[in-house]
Amino acid sequence: LSNDATAVESRRPPGAWSVGRMAATTTTTTSSPSSSRVTVPFASMYVGPSARENLKNYRYHSTDLSLLSNHVLQPFWRAAVHALPLWLAPNLVTLIGLAHMAVAYALVAYHCPTTRLAAGDDEPPRWVWAFALYALFAYQTLDALDGKQARRTGSSSALGELFDHGCDAITTSLLSLVSATALQLTPLHALVQLMCLLVPFYLAQWEEYHTGEMFLGYVGVTEGQVIGMGMLATTAAFGPRFWTDTLLDAPLLGPTPLGDLMFYALLVPALVTTATYFTSPFRNHPELGVVQPALLLAPVAASVVAVVVWAACSPPPGVHAAHQHAFQIGVGMLFANFVGKVVVARVVQAPYRPVQYVLWPLLFGAANAAVLRVVDDEHYVYFFLAWSLLTYAHFALSVVQILCDYLNVDCLTIDYDKARRTYAEMHAKNNK
Repeated sequence: LSNDATAVESRRPPGAWSVGRMAATTTTTTSSPSSSRVTVPFASMYVGPSARENLKNYRYHSTDLSLLSNHVLQPFWRAAVHALPLWLAPNLVTLIGLAHMAVAYALVAYHCPTTRLAAGDDEPPRWVWAFALYALFAYQTLDALDGKQARRTGSSSALGELFDHGCDAITTSLLSLVSATALQLTPLHALVQLMCLLVPFYLAQWEEYHTGEMFLGYVGVTEGQVIGMGMLATTAAFGPRFWTDTLLDAPLLGPTPLGDLMFYALLVPALVTTATYFTSPFRNHPELGVVQPALLLAPVAASVVAVVVWAACSPPPGVHAAHQHAFQIGVGMLFANFVGKVVVARVVQAPYRPVQYVLWPLLFGAANAAVLRVVDDEHYVYFFLAWSLLTYAHFALSVVQILCDYLNVDCLTIDYDKARRTYAEMHAKNNK
């Protein structure tokens, strides 16, 4: 969202567009910011005027111990960023990556309404899985390039981090359903997998909120994405039923589909990562105490309990199976809301409220399934989905508008002249 109406459109290269302009212009006419921006109602409820002043203190700190990332993929990413034109805004790079995963999810969901094919169902065309493989690779690459593009164009800001994490939060749910369908997981296993992705993702931001540093261990997101690419490549080559028709005699489990074995194998590092993020603030920063960090876990703890209760108590086959995509996307967008608010609180150095109004419909859904039985799950789950999508959209648009206003930048365009100057200065410095 833009609050800058003074840009001369003729100086923008073809295709470099901005979000939030009331109408596209082709003249040099200028107007005041207040007359050219789209105002999101109640936007200030997320970032108050006093908290915005703390944006000037924003600094991003991270540690990445991944051997795969540092020694294999980083050289490729450093070379690949030079393929991006200088007028391409970093946030637009991020958005293009998200769009790839959204299209892949739509294709998979269209051909597979649930994550496990029933007997006699036709398999999706192999090209669907090939595209999903390409989309995940494109998403991973573009997600790695957006920060590099920001530095080479001199456009790094708090807005970039918030936009990046917001797109990551959305992608997490989409990728979980795509990979669960590729592995032909049962609806229950697919739900467990989703929670094993959402909870550590929130905990990573919760840890950074307390420590001020994003920490990525030796095994993490990058390795998980590469494993996902391997699974999608296998599905593209042999079809999704390869994962259910191939049985292995596993200890304690007996003959088990290969897809289920992959699920159990990936469950272990997910739980280890969750435990690592959970204990980090208490181990490394004892001065924080226990109560304050624990309070900020309340929304996630309540959500996990509510998801379990709703899924377990809803009429057979369960809301998680009968309305799988609606339920899981709704839960995923709810967690995206939590993640976004933790990131905003850290960036503007404001308290994070443990009581979140967006959680109430999920709690009601659980109470309705377990005790109340006053609303039909079949209809309520779609209200919950709409609620999660709309509240997250309002939050995201509000925060983008506020940061664009304060920083005096566009969300999806950058100053092309400044980008060229920054790149020229960096190039000259590197050649000395």
